[in-house]
Amino acid sequence: MEEMKNENKMLRDQMREHQERVDKIPGAPKLLPKKDVGRFVEQPYTDEVAPHAIPKTFTMPPYQKIYDGTIDPEDHVTHYVTAVKGNDLAKEQVSSILLKKFYETLTGGALTWYSQLHARSIETFEEMADKFVTAHAGAKKAEARMNDIFAIKQSPGEGLRDFLARFNRVRMTLPNVSKGMVVAAFQNWLNRNGSRATRKLLNRLMKYPPTTWDEIHNAYCAEVRADEDDLNGPTHRLTSVQAEIRKDRRNDAKRDLAAPRSNRERHQPYVRSAIMPLSRYEEGPSRPRTGTHRN
Repeated sequence: MEEMKNENKMLRDQMREHQERVDKIPGAPKLLPKKDVGRFVEQPYTDEVAPHAIPKTFTMPPYQKIYDGTIDPEDHVTHYVTAVKGNDLAKEQVSSILLKKFYETLTGGALTWYSQLHARSIETFEEMADKFVTAHAGAKKAEARMNDIFAIKQSPGEGLRDFLARFNRVRMTLPNVSKGMVVAAFQNWLNRNGSRATRKLLNRLMKYPPTTWDEIHNAYCAEVRADEDDLNGPTHRLTSVQAEIRKDRRNDAKRDLAAPRSNRERHQPYVRSAIMPLSRYEEGPSRPRTGTHRN
């Protein structure tokens, strides 16, 4: 213990001496503020609170995730503590190992936060965990907001166009949501008992599974953007009904023309209808003749 303190003191003195020499050089930029010199040679906890060395047999499980500041910090602490305790440590060793190995599970902004902790300012791992969760509370809120995209449902009677626009507005407010989550949420909450346009889009998405929001939007534009069932307004609905009636009439007429004749009619000789001249007695009263009459 005493030997470790002497080594730390020697390193601090060497860095201080080096910094003083650099400061005496005219025009030389300062490498580091003097108040930050000790940050790179001292830990944020004291030797007294972490007296036990890390066992040579200690290993972190491969499933332990590295924290980058984008997920729930409380979940990270829970997983980390569970992983450390899984090494079959003695009770008095646990606190020391938790303090000494914690920085290895951090990266990015989280690791920068750890490096900025004041030297010997942490007395227990519980204190470090509390500071860690407090510093990254924003990530917890962001993760909770990400789940909001799975709460967007197409309500009964809501047109596909309106639902598409409403879903996209919420999507734009959640920049951290992955493409896969967006696709899964949209497909999951389309109303399968909705309009023909909705069912048509669902069939296309099942046939050609999308991977991005742009692919969903392109499928909508290609298949159902002008679908009559999704147009709003009584004029469009009336036009649609009239068009269906005219279509049915045309189909009925085609069926009548294409219907085969019965066997009895098929073998009958073809009779051409003609207008027969009326007989003399059926013409009615004769009209007076004009002109000369020859015998």
